[in-house]
Amino acid sequence: MIDIKLLREDPNGVRAAIARKKFTVDLDSILELDEKRRAKITDAEQARAAQKAANQAMVHLEKGTPEFLEKVSEMKSMSARAKALETEAKEADQAFQVAFLEIPNLPDESVPSGQSEADNQVIHTWGAVDAFPH
Repeated sequence: MIDIKLLREDPNGVRAAIARKKFTVDLDSILELDEKRRAKITDAEQARAAQKAANQAMVHLEKGTPEFLEKVSEMKSMSARAKALETEAKEADQAFQVAFLEIPNLPDESVPSGQSEADNQVIHTWGAVDAFPH
């Protein structure tokens, strides 16, 4: 698995490394899913923070007053909105994870390129090769 920071910072380098392995992956859609996921997570966190701030303001109100009852209904709508945004963030994260796992590991730069398995080079052997009778 590659680091998402590497994909964000150098998508063309990742694209070239994947091409060396003879894979095709739509990195643009993965980057788009990542942006959506990050935006949804930010929205959900901001909604939760607003809900907590409103809850702290509600603590100082006297129970049963019209202001308190107004805050209660406001808190219910804020809570529902925060839960909806968290659900959207989880769904966006799951979609991103599924797409992100399609990216293969990147080959080391020292690995020679080849067209097939026949182009592999033996770098080191150890021990004797046994000949098995047929």
